Amino acid sequence: MDPGHRPRSTPPPLPTTVITEQVDDDDRVSLVPEDDIVGGRLHVMYDRLAHDDYAGARLVAESLLDREPDHHDALQCLDMCHTALQKLYLSRIGELDRVPQLSIEPEQMSARVTDERALQVLQLVNGLRPLGSIADAASIPRLEALRILSELFLSHVIEFEDE
Repeated sequence: MDPGHRPRSTPPPLPTTVITEQVDDDDRVSLVPEDDIVGGRLHVMYDRLAHDDYAGARLVAESLLDREPDHHDALQCLDMCHTALQKLYLSRIGELDRVPQLSIEPEQMSARVTDERALQVLQLVNGLRPLGSIADAASIPRLEALRILSELFLSHVIEFEDE
C-alpha cells in the first residue's frame, strides 16, 4: 500500500461525469443512458474498487450480474470484494474458532440492536459456539453474518474472553 494512501472512513462520492439522472418518455428514471447502462455501471464499479470501497463495488457488481449473469469483470469484482470484506471482518473479530459471548444483558439487547438480522445472529451467540459455526448457522449469507458479528463486536455488544 502506498505510504501516502490513507483509508477513507466514508466512501467517496460517485463520479458525476457518469451518473446523470434522465427521465425518458415512459417516466422511467435512469442513472445512465440506456444504451450505456453496463458501461456506466462498470465505470462506477471500477471507481469503487479504486477507492477501496468493496461494499459499494460489490453492490454495483451484483447489479451488473442481475443484468448479465456471466459478466466476467463483475464476477471477478464480486470475488475480489468478497475476499477483501471477509479479510476486513476477520481482522476485527479474529479467527473463526474464537467464541464470542454477550457483553450486555439480554434485556438490553433489543434497545441496543435494532436490526432484525443482527438480532437473529445474536440469538446464536451463547458463549460456546465459535464464530464460524455462528456464521454458518445464521439464516443469511456467511459474509453478511461476519459483517454483523464484526459490527456487534465494534459496538461492544459481543466480546471475547481472551480480550
